[in-house]
Amino acid sequence: MFSQSVNGQILILTCDCDVTADNFLDFKLRYNKFCAMAPEDKSLILDLSAVNHLVSSAIGVIAASYPELKKRHVSFRIVASSVELLRLLKVTRLSKVVRTNDSLKSAVAALE
Repeated sequence: MFSQSVNGQILILTCDCDVTADNFLDFKLRYNKFCAMAPEDKSLILDLSAVNHLVSSAIGVIAASYPELKKRHVSFRIVASSVELLRLLKVTRLSKVVRTNDSLKSAVAALE
């Protein structure tokens, strides 16, 4: 479901399946651990390019982490390519707060 990688100074968490009520707790635990391990002044990317559906609770977890990341000067981006997920990020206004990219390559380039 999740994999982590490092690209220079950028930590990347990749989610390769939809986040549903059945796997939400796993998403929450892994995402929060991922955010906690980010050093100050570094960059994080949450790669949701393989995700079509995200339960609203997952949006809440992402939104709740943003103030702490900002306080620690951690740059944060979300990669989203599905129309449904992009619409959800727009409707919840999360895309107004967190920058989004349509590919991992463009997110990495924006943070380098």
